[in-house]
Amino acid sequence: MHPLTHHEILGLVAPFTRRGMQVDLGASRRLERQLLFRPAERGLEALPGVVLRETVELADLGDSRYRLTRRLAPDDGPVAQLRAEGGDPAVLLGQIEAVPPARQFHAGPGFLVAYAHEVSQTPLAASDDVSALHLVVKAAEIRSGGLSVTIDPTSVSGTLADVEIAATGGAAFDLPADLLAVLGWRWTRLTERDRGYSCRLRIRGREPARSARIEQRVEAAALHLAVTLAEPPARFHERRVLARWGVFVRRAVPALACVAIIVAAALVPKLHLPEGSGLRAVIFNSPPILMMLFFCLHEVPTIEIPPVPRRSTALTWRKAEDS
Repeated sequence: MHPLTHHEILGLVAPFTRRGMQVDLGASRRLERQLLFRPAERGLEALPGVVLRETVELADLGDSRYRLTRRLAPDDGPVAQLRAEGGDPAVLLGQIEAVPPARQFHAGPGFLVAYAHEVSQTPLAASDDVSALHLVVKAAEIRSGGLSVTIDPTSVSGTLADVEIAATGGAAFDLPADLLAVLGWRWTRLTERDRGYSCRLRIRGREPARSARIEQRVEAAALHLAVTLAEPPARFHERRVLARWGVFVRRAVPALACVAIIVAAALVPKLHLPEGSGLRAVIFNSPPILMMLFFCLHEVPTIEIPPVPRRSTALTWRKAEDS
């Protein structure tokens, strides 16, 4: 594609200038056919005193298709993003403006959640009314207690969202493996990485219910983290002891299943089952059946002996060298 000409720019920015927006030619990338507009400041009702820096970008995708992106960034916090694609920049601008900043943020005591949304090409109702727009969750970030938790539901499988946890201030945290798993089976255990932790969130269903479920679970996790990180580690065990034992049982199921199969196979000769018995066939063929089931799953179960939940004696969530 050729660079944007002055005449093309005038035509593209017309609906924006009518709303008082000014194109920033110095920051725009004409060779990539991308226009950036001068930043503006927006308020956030949920957080009085917080000022958001709004940046808007229009990209020409070719074939008379455009992508409009709005980013809302507080001075110190997660960035919310909203994208819309279509053939008319004026329509895209109307869709973006129809979504208030408060729709892309969720604030509560000790936490802030920011979402990356995309305007669905299929509205909730067969109408041109912008209020019928459906926003698809493309990513989310939780900020709470010195942690940044990013959720990416755009994985190939479509049923598992990747979750990354990192410290925002540079100090390392010592987190229990079941920190999020106590919220239910949809959350997997934490795995320690070089710069933090990772886990996964199971998500099923189709739009629009899928994005609604993601937001519900993300906001529940944000509240859980805010309460947990504001208290000493010992309180996590005291408040969540039953849920922690539930996670222990869930993690032990694959190992217990393997033990049960071995025991059942050893007992077959003593049960005197006839050669044509269906139970005998199931027991002998259970290993390959289980292997087939494992390969069909989106996540292969881990065969392990999980650690017994214990009350932490640490005074803070920071690692020993940072406390």
